[in-house]
This record gives sequence, structure tokens and C-alpha cells, in this order.
Amino acid sequence: MSSENETPNEQNELIVMARESVSSEENVTLLLEGKLIDALLIKASILVESRSGVMIFLFSLEKGDLLEVFSVFGNSPLLNRIRTFENSAQFLKDLIEAVKGGGIERPLSDRIGRSIYKGLDPQVMLLHFPKIAKKNFNDFCMLAQQIINSELRIQTSKVQIDMEKVSSLKFRINNPLGAIYAPILNPYKEIKTEPKKIVVPIFENSAEKLKAESLINEVQKEYKQVVVCKTVVAPVAGIDFDSLKENMKLLFVLPFQTSEEIALAKSVGAVTKEGTIKPIAGEFLKIITGGKNEYHIFAKGPNGVLLRAFEERPVKLAISKKTPQVAKKDDRSELGKMMSVIIGILLVLIIILFFMYLA
Repeated sequence: MSSENETPNEQNELIVMARESVSSEENVTLLLEGKLIDALLIKASILVESRSGVMIFLFSLEKGDLLEVFSVFGNSPLLNRIRTFENSAQFLKDLIEAVKGGGIERPLSDRIGRSIYKGLDPQVMLLHFPKIAKKNFNDFCMLAQQIINSELRIQTSKVQIDMEKVSSLKFRINNPLGAIYAPILNPYKEIKTEPKKIVVPIFENSAEKLKAESLINEVQKEYKQVVVCKTVVAPVAGIDFDSLKENMKLLFVLPFQTSEEIALAKSVGAVTKEGTIKPIAGEFLKIITGGKNEYHIFAKGPNGVLLRAFEERPVKLAISKKTPQVAKKDDRSELGKMMSVIIGILLVLIIILFFMYLA
């Protein structure tokens, strides 16, 4: 899986992801090289009263940790047609069609997904793995039903599952669903990282602090509204910090929990017709470095809103598909200008030589 073409930052991200699933450096290397099957992919079809749902659980076989969760619930008839026994590629294809088809209830989906994170303890899952590997799903289905019933205060949920053993890295990097429908954030990790994303860090060097704060205030004073949001990271197809240019269209995800956040997201076109959050494009303005491992990213969003995101290290940022096309047009335009200049010079030289010949 690793390649000589990968940048150091990209390699570091893959290593971090690998270490979330395996412990030894030997297994990390094997996982990066695509030689290790380290994860259990559980595909679930769920009925919750009048709603249908599909969930994906990616577990570390070694640690029992839940690495990733996708949760899709609603009244879409397409959800009923998805079969857990399909291979993961077909399963994801069917799920993407259901998401695009509409009728998805994101608040309900998020609520159930977060409850799964809280309810599936790694130690409990390690005990379940031997049975699941033998296609004995009864105990796990009952456990999942209990978690959902308790969260929604009902007694009628029904869970049907199937499983595959996969490489966690290959699944997480190549999963096409993540580009259009965000996975559920781990509630425990959110608690640790959220303050860093909404609070301006305090720098050890007072001069550096004043300089960064001054630059930040200079950017923000031009806008009536500043929205703290998240960048969309694309380890493989994204663009490095050093390659960013002004007005490039980066993708951002707005907060979408409180009624005020939902209203704001709707006002700038960050909500689908089905009521789910979607990434929006912002025109890149600048990155302000506030000391070691502190990068403040600013972009002009829709309706004159300033988008502000924070990263702890340089990462590859996802860009709108329109950006490369614009870049190509610009390249063609520059090439055309250059050719015009060259042709003009040649014409002048030809005229000069002609008159010299006549003379």
C-alpha cells in the first residue's frame, strides 16, 4: 500500500491510522504494505419502529476498538433493498445510491451511531469475535439491539448482520461513501479534540502570540460572521499546505448540532434536500501559523461568511472538483499568452531580415 510517491505527511497519517488498529511496529509495517488483514467489517441492516437503517462497523481484530462507524437511517425504500450478504464493494455501492436517493434522517442516524460507539466496549467485542468469525451472530445482534433500544427507549429494534475480514487501511482510504456521507465521530475523541478547534491556542512566546492574534484579527475584521468549522482531509488526493494558492476552493464541514448551527448551515447551502450536512467550498485566503503545530486556515465562504479551521500539523486538504479545472484553464491561458509573444517576436525578426535582404 505504501509508495515511493507518498509524501512524508501522507505516510505519517497512514502510520497513525495503522497504529489505531495494531500495536507492534512489525504489524504496522505489514499493514502499510498491504500484507495484513487486521479488521472485522460488520454490515448491519436494522429496523427501528417505522424507520429502516444500515450501519457499518469497522473493528480492530487485535484491540477490539471500533475504528469507524457509518450510520444511515430514514424512510428511504432503497435502504430496505440493501442486503448484508453482499460483498463490501456492492454493499457500499447500494448504500451510496440510498444516500443519494434521499429520505435519510441524519439526526437519528447520528444518535444511533454515537450510541454504538458508547455501547460496544473493546473487551466485550474481543469476546464476541470468535463467534462472529464462525457466522454465529445471535449474541452480537442482541447486544446491538439492546444498545439501540436503550438509546431510543423502545423495545422493537431488529438487527441483521454479516461480516468480512478486511485491511482497515484499505477500507478507510478507498471507501467511496466517506466522500458524500461523513462517518460518525467518536464521542470520546470529540471531547479531547473539540476545545482545540474552537479556542485560540495560547502561545508560549508572547511576541509570537501577539503577532498571530494580530494577523487573525486582521483577517476576521473584514467579515461580519466567522464560522469555526472543520477542513476535509484527503490523505491521497488532497493538496499540501505549501501548494495552496489564493482563491483555491477548499472543502469544509460546518458544525451541525444546535438549532443555530443547523440554521446557519442551511443559510449557506451546506444542507441537502434530505436535511443532512454536506461539505461546502470556501475560497482559500491564507494560513496563519501560531507557533509549533498550530495552523489557522481561513477561507471565504458563501454569503460573505468567513470559514476558519484549525489543524495541528500540515495535512492534505480536499479541494472542490472545480478547482483543478480552473487551474487547467489558467494554464491554457498562460500558454496562449506565451505563444502569442513568441509568434510576435518571430514576425518582427522576419520583417527585419526581409528589409536587410532588400538593402
